[in-house]
Amino acid sequence: MREYAGVGAHYFGDLDPRGVLIALRFNRASGIQLDPALNLYRMSLEIGTRREGVIPFAEDGAAAWEWIPLCAAELVAL
Repeated sequence: MREYAGVGAHYFGDLDPRGVLIALRFNRASGIQLDPALNLYRMSLEIGTRREGVIPFAEDGAAAWEWIPLCAAELVAL
């Protein structure tokens, strides 16, 4: 994005706690803003399969609300 002077991009990544933090950490560390690819996240929540063994931490819910507030309630419920 820097090569073409991009100012932002839509990002789609894993919905596990680590996946959500990737985008948040990028946004905090760079001058380029990633926005959630909402349609892809919604589709993933509708047709995806929950992965077993994910251990939630208290801060995971806050990260979900910060990254993708329009789908955060569904994501936190997983």
